[in-house]
Amino acid sequence: MIESLTPALPAGISYRWLTAALVLLMLAGCVVGILVPAGIGWDFACFYDAGRKALAGQIGDLYNPYALIAGQAPQAHMAFWGAPISSLFYAPMGWLSPRVALMAFKAQGTLAIFAALALLYVHARKFVEPAAREAFAACFALLACVYQPFWTIYRVGGQTTPVVLLLLVVGLLCHTASRFYLSSLCVIVATLIKPTFASLLAFLLLVSGPRFIRATLVLGLAVAAVSLLTMGWPLHQEFLLRLRQGSSSSTVWVYNSALTVALENLRLLSDPLPTAASRPAALAAAIAVVRVGVVLLFVRVYVAARRLEWSTAARQHRNFLLAILFSLLIAPIVWEHYLALLFVPLLYVVASHRSFSPAALWVVAGIFVVSLGQNIIFVEWLNSHYAFDTVVELVTVGLFKSAPLLLAVRLLVRHSHEFFESYHAPAWNASS
Repeated sequence: MIESLTPALPAGISYRWLTAALVLLMLAGCVVGILVPAGIGWDFACFYDAGRKALAGQIGDLYNPYALIAGQAPQAHMAFWGAPISSLFYAPMGWLSPRVALMAFKAQGTLAIFAALALLYVHARKFVEPAAREAFAACFALLACVYQPFWTIYRVGGQTTPVVLLLLVVGLLCHTASRFYLSSLCVIVATLIKPTFASLLAFLLLVSGPRFIRATLVLGLAVAAVSLLTMGWPLHQEFLLRLRQGSSSSTVWVYNSALTVALENLRLLSDPLPTAASRPAALAAAIAVVRVGVVLLFVRVYVAARRLEWSTAARQHRNFLLAILFSLLIAPIVWEHYLALLFVPLLYVVASHRSFSPAALWVVAGIFVVSLGQNIIFVEWLNSHYAFDTVVELVTVGLFKSAPLLLAVRLLVRHSHEFFESYHAPAWNASS
């Protein structure tokens, strides 16, 4: 894998120079993304208005996108989906003008991405033979550079997903070291920011043992108590109602890359603005079957894994990577930037490539190739220039958007045994 992605370089050019050039290219792109005021009325507005409400003492209006904020109009009418206490994270932006806050929000997302990538690189390189580490660094930089889900945040005005990514990378490292209070805290905070990843926390609670359960109960009850005491039950009741409504909703292909989006697209045949309520019974049943299939796949994978002898670190690492994959595959809506989390298990496969067959590595390479289709500017151009209005077209464009997750399913179905075997590598034996 590393050798194929980073072939022999011309004389006078080293892998170090290639790595440096790719990092500089990423940094240049990030600077442009921060300075260009794209997305000021998109996702940015949701978090900016939440912070303004928290700062103005209007926490009761948190889930009302039309409420005036300190007598002024909201930046946009964007619904807020985070837990009530998470609104405090955005309060500092309320001190800034929209343009300055937009740049600051994008800048903190950029810092979170690079911090997560740095931690992942240091973690992953221990699975690479010393002689191949310079090539691995170049390969890592290349993959990060082309992986579009990282960079979609600039078009939508910044996002909190980079912070969630950083939290989950730290959580992975702590979980692998059996530091369960820290790993649980990381996952809890990530869930407060993005409640859709509650499925990740649920998966870990099922597979990580009593110590992790105890840590999660202690921390979860503490956070819940603070949130309820400071913000009151009515606001939390509104939040839970919003989550209930959101759990049954979805959207079509333009901004959704979920596993079931090809099926969701079929609603466009009869309704140009479909809602969850407009889903025909047969279509709803088909989507449910896919989700049940995902659950059964992970049951099969986990049961097969339990038969193998691993070190504690290897087992906890496996649990966390499977939790990330489960949360993405089960979700009804996967915004393009959510796929940034998929980079974590993919990088492990790349770093441990000697444990995987060429067929498995081609699947991983395919995921990086099809991730180019997650570019929002390209997707918007595609949507504006072509009318997708037949069954074949809607299914095809849906498969195009969900391709990264479809290939991830193939990787689990066909190559999970190789994933398991990778945990017998010397690097894991040394850490046992």
